[in-house]
Amino acid sequence: MSVADLTGADLTGARMPKARFTRAYLDGADLTATNLSGANLEGLDLNGVRLQFANLSDALLSGTSLRNADLSGADLTGADLTGAELKGADLAGAELRGASLKLEHWAVSDLAGDDLTGTDFTGADLTSSNLVGAQLVRARLRKAKLRGARLVGADLFGADLRGVDLITTFGLRQVQLDTAITDAATRVSPPLRVHPGWVQPRIAARKFKHVIGAGHRNVATAP
Repeated sequence: MSVADLTGADLTGARMPKARFTRAYLDGADLTATNLSGANLEGLDLNGVRLQFANLSDALLSGTSLRNADLSGADLTGADLTGAELKGADLAGAELRGASLKLEHWAVSDLAGDDLTGTDFTGADLTSSNLVGAQLVRARLRKAKLRGARLVGADLFGADLRGVDLITTFGLRQVQLDTAITDAATRVSPPLRVHPGWVQPRIAARKFKHVIGAGHRNVATAP
């Protein structure tokens, strides 16, 4: 599918895996629970489109405008969202495992409790994002902007925090840092400290499970 006028279309539950949209008009379209796995949606205007519980796994969404789109419960596993516009988008309960979100501008987002395992946030602007209880296991956050982000109970096991300024984040504790990958360029406020490299991750992770994990939903622990 190269060119399509789907303005106002009701495509609820439609199956369009690996579809290629080089140009499409989707104003007011309802794509709830639509299967778009592996689809090419690069550069499209999907502002305000309803994509609740849609299957967008491995979809190409680089440069796509998703302002105010409803992506709640959507499966974005392995999706490429490099340079996508997500201001005002609802990602509550979305599956972002292994997705690439190398975003220059990220509006305040609520990702509390979300599974972001292996997600690529390299250089992303996550200013003021709510990451409380999020699973950031092995997430790539190198040089990401986390000013004002809330990290209470976030699982940072194996997360790459090299070059990240964590001074103005909220709720970060030493036991979380001890499970992450940091370097001399990682900045924290005393009494927090960084250990360049990955220091005794499994020992720290077990401590994390007992000290941080209790009382926070969806907090993963290392095996």
